[in-house]
This record gives sequence, C-alpha cells and structure tokens, in this order.
Amino acid sequence: MRRSLIAAVVVVVVAVATAVPLTVALTQRHAAPASGPSPSPSLSVTAQPSPPSPSPSPSSTAQPSPLDSLNAYVSTESAREAHAATLDPSQDTAGDPNVAEVSAPFPYDGWYVAVAAFGFDPNGQPVQVLSYAGGSWTVVAALAPPDDPGTGVQSDSLNLAGSTDDTADISVGYATGSAPDFLIPFAGGGCARGPVVSDASGAWQYLPFVYPGQTTADEILGGDPRFDGGTLVSDNNCAATVPQDQRVTSTWTYDPSSGDFTATEQPGWPSNP
Repeated sequence: MRRSLIAAVVVVVVAVATAVPLTVALTQRHAAPASGPSPSPSLSVTAQPSPPSPSPSPSSTAQPSPLDSLNAYVSTESAREAHAATLDPSQDTAGDPNVAEVSAPFPYDGWYVAVAAFGFDPNGQPVQVLSYAGGSWTVVAALAPPDDPGTGVQSDSLNLAGSTDDTADISVGYATGSAPDFLIPFAGGGCARGPVVSDASGAWQYLPFVYPGQTTADEILGGDPRFDGGTLVSDNNCAATVPQDQRVTSTWTYDPSSGDFTATEQPGWPSNP
C-alpha cells in the first residue's frame, strides 16, 4: 500500500514537472512583448505611401487682372519688336519702332478682347487682335498695315500717333452695332486719322470707308475720327483757314450688306471736336 502511494506521488510530480515548461512556453508565446505598444492590425501596420499634394485649383491660384496681364504682354512684345528693328540699321520704318498703342480689355462673346498696334513688326503684321483666357493673352488675328493712300506705306511698320513718353490709346466703340470696333490713332499732319479694326463682318479686319463722291473705299479715316456714344464721327477741322461754309461734320454708318462705312455730312463743326 505504501509503495503504491509513493508510485502515485512520483507520477504526479513527473506530470507536473513535464507540464510546467509547456505552460511557460504557451504563456510566453501568447504574452504581450515586454515593452512597446501592442502591434496594430496588419492593415494599419503596413506603411502606405503618402498621396501627392493636390495641385492648386484655378480658383485658388492668383492670376493677374486682364489689364495688368495685357500691359505686361504689350511691354514685352514692344521691346522684342523694337529690338528686331535695330538688327537692320538700314531699316526704313514708317514711324518710331519703339511706340506701341493698346486698347483697354473689352468684354466680347464671353471673353475679353483687345487690340494692340506696334511701330514695327519683323513679320509684317504690326496690328494684333488679342483674346484673354487663363490669365494670359493670345493672338487671335494679326494684320498687315492698312492700305493708306495718303502716305507712303511700309509693309512692316506703322506711323502711330503715340510716342515713347505718351502712348496714345486705341479707343473702343460700337459703331457697327454687332461687335466692338477699335480705332487706332495714326500720326499725320493736320487732322488725326486712323483705321478701325472690327469683327463685324465675321473676321477681324480693317473696315473700309467710302467718302462722299468716291467710288473706292479707304482703310484709313481722316478728319479727327472718334466715337461719339455709339456713333463714329469725323470732321474737316484740320486748319483754322477752312472757310466757314466748307466746315462739315460726318457721321459714319456701317452697312452690313457691303461691309462699308458711308458718311452723312452736316454743316459746321462740333464745339468741342
């Protein structure tokens, strides 16, 4: 009996001794690390590349105003074209190649448009029609000098009324009634003069003028042309020696069927031409 009890005790001791390492191993296997946080689930532990920073949207990007952008464009273009004129010292320009004239930005057909004229252009297209979009101006039409029977015409330059110190502005009106019309002031003796650029015919071009008593059209309007409200007017107030009975003011009317301006004359001059 005593031997059986001793044998049983031995079996129990052996079993306990055998189970302790297994229990310790299992405890160590499932125990949390001695230090540091518990590992997060695998999806959050895996390092993910940071997404690229989003590009700024057009609305959050500061853009220059149409006027500031236009002035910067004309300044750069004028310097480039004036420099081109110096590359050929024998270049015979119609006027000062350093002069540029520009209109104000004008809303048209959902966009801003403007016209710039340069004293010289090496490509022979010194008049540019510009369109504004996305913070910058682009050329939508480039025109050669207009036909000017009153002066010697140069194929690559204009005799503009402005000077390097006091640039004249290109004025804008609605004399055609369907599109903005841009009057470019030219230099000349006596009366001021200049062409009108418009899209009234469906393409940007110089609009022709048919003077009373003439059958041919000119692309230059003389007689101090100007916009008076929605009307284009001129007169012959070019010298004080013009007799009173010969002083006239002309109102120019655009004819869409022919694409010409024709004049209706009234006697006298305006009090403030």
